[in-house]
Amino acid sequence: MQKDLKYWYLRNHRLFEFMSDEDLNEVCLIVGQKKLKQGDVVDLSDIEEDRIFILKKGVLKLVYTSSEGDYIIHDIIQQGDLFGELRLNASAIPMEFAEVVSEDAQICSISTERFKKLLKDKHEICLAYDKIINDKLFKLTSRYQDLVFKDAHERILSVLHHIAQQLGHNEEQGLVYENLFSQEEIAQMACTSRQTVAQTIKELQNAGVIVYKRSKVIITKSTKD
Repeated sequence: MQKDLKYWYLRNHRLFEFMSDEDLNEVCLIVGQKKLKQGDVVDLSDIEEDRIFILKKGVLKLVYTSSEGDYIIHDIIQQGDLFGELRLNASAIPMEFAEVVSEDAQICSISTERFKKLLKDKHEICLAYDKIINDKLFKLTSRYQDLVFKDAHERILSVLHHIAQQLGHNEEQGLVYENLFSQEEIAQMACTSRQTVAQTIKELQNAGVIVYKRSKVIITKSTKD
């Protein structure tokens, strides 16, 4: 049963969707699965065997930490996303972890060595992986442009839009998503202070740009990024 569930999840993932049944069954044999709960951490810098992860269910925050103990949230991982893939590069930042922010989560994983072999042997996976990495680079470039060209107010609104685009769904009022991130975490993503986030959220609410509640956030239909 577990193998069947794993098969159909991988079959529907854009990294493996063009593989033959025979090849995909082989992949299932080398892919592990793990269930997690809110607050659980996957420390990517403290894993005996480097692995590539695919989020099967839930939402994670991907965090970089410094040697001084400071940390910054640099990405939100949603269902279907890969993470840990930068460790394929020896120069990648080693102090990185992912933390579950949803109620629960499930991940699949494969060792980097086996994944490298798949990229070498399976042309279709290599092409799909290249597309995924290009999409990530586009997101990173957009975030860098936000940091360089936008003020704190604009960066905070961009972060809220980014979360909504990844996790939200359309309702009559606008784009709605579960409020999984604290104002401190939003401040980290926007590279500003929590006080600035609190003030900006208040201003955005007063202007009718967002509806910010403990359980959910709504980006109203009239809002333009």
